[in-house]
Amino acid sequence: MPELSLTIDGVVEWIRTAELLVDDRVAIVRALRDSTPDLIAVDPRLTGRIRAAQSIEQKYVDTTIIALENSGLLQQFASTTPKELRYHRNVGDNNRSLTEEVTAYGDILKYTERYHHFVAVDKSREAFKAGKQMSGEARLSIQPHLASIAESLPPTGRRRRKTEEPTPVPPTRQQ
Repeated sequence: MPELSLTIDGVVEWIRTAELLVDDRVAIVRALRDSTPDLIAVDPRLTGRIRAAQSIEQKYVDTTIIALENSGLLQQFASTTPKELRYHRNVGDNNRSLTEEVTAYGDILKYTERYHHFVAVDKSREAFKAGKQMSGEARLSIQPHLASIAESLPPTGRRRRKTEEPTPVPPTRQQ
């Protein structure tokens, strides 16, 4: 039996040309996720602190690295090392292109989902309108379907005006 040799180009070409089901695509994305180093599970308790840290420039970390390298005394009292700071700073840089691609892919998937919902709604409106324009026996035979479609329509936004009730006049006090 010949040895199977896979190359990245071969895998990419196979993914592009294979007729994959949604579950297959999910499995591929999960395999990429599982094989990406240094991913951290989301901890909602850190959300605020992470958001606050995003407002601080990378120069702050770089300056701290230099200070730690140049001061043995600071290194003794600090709970980190220049090497550890560099590692954490570089993880984001190393994964930036992957992050951008995945974000773009997610945006395209969301747009595609919204687009196809729009098309389905638009075609449903056309079908409903066509049914409403029918007459005679054909209209009678589809009337229950039209009624169920009409029930599922959202409100049109047209509001009926409330009839204004006269405001009661407060009784006047007699002296």
